[in-house]
Amino acid sequence: MITPGSRFEGGRRLRGELDKKSEPDRPLVSVITIVRDCRNAIEQTILSVLNQTYSNIEYNIIDGGSIDGTLDIIRAYDDKITYWLSERDKGISDAFNKGVTVAKGEWIVFLNSADVFFRTDTIMGISGNFRNADIITGFVKAGRKRIPKRELKNSEPLCIRAMISHQASFVHKRVFQACGEFDTSFSVRMDYDFWLRALSKFSFVFVNDILVDFAEGGVSETSILRYIFEELRANKKNMGIRCLLSPKRILFFLGRYSVQAGMD
Repeated sequence: MITPGSRFEGGRRLRGELDKKSEPDRPLVSVITIVRDCRNAIEQTILSVLNQTYSNIEYNIIDGGSIDGTLDIIRAYDDKITYWLSERDKGISDAFNKGVTVAKGEWIVFLNSADVFFRTDTIMGISGNFRNADIITGFVKAGRKRIPKRELKNSEPLCIRAMISHQASFVHKRVFQACGEFDTSFSVRMDYDFWLRALSKFSFVFVNDILVDFAEGGVSETSILRYIFEELRANKKNMGIRCLLSPKRILFFLGRYSVQAGMD
């Protein structure tokens, strides 16, 4: 019986199976899925990872104490998952940080519940950039939209660069080591705050391709005002600027659309 405060864990690592390691021509990629009460979508995310043609992947799932049957599905794939943990957390940032802590790969990517890699060869397709990059990013497909709206460049202002898609970004572990993890005081824009810190020190390689099919309707779309205020707070925290949001951008948020970079 799952009760508040319960903690469960499993996966191949706990059974004593040897962890995969980075190889000279195939760095280890840690795919992390955070989830809570997403029974109807978690399996498609799991299969999206397991079906990747890039062979050197470890898969970690951080569950926030699901009580809807999600944990039963995770357990069904116990022999395929590197490590999974189920316990109540302090929010999305806390779950992200737990994922970073258990990751042993050189590269980390978050593929959250209900999101899927766009193709089975998505990781293989971007792997040619592993040797010469700190961050590799691209587009996500969100319904009829593509996020970001256009290809972003390292020469653009920091607040524009920080609009790269969190879901479609592969981050080398040295970036987390240099910049820290996710700020748990943010409940929605923790990714934007992280990018402001990371992209002030590191550059990205932008792949002109869709990497992830992103499930709409998440917290960033259901808490628009919080989204705006946290973005303003992140700007103040990292750049000392209280407001960088144009009226058009604010209206865009209030229209209940997902954030897109590069607005006219």
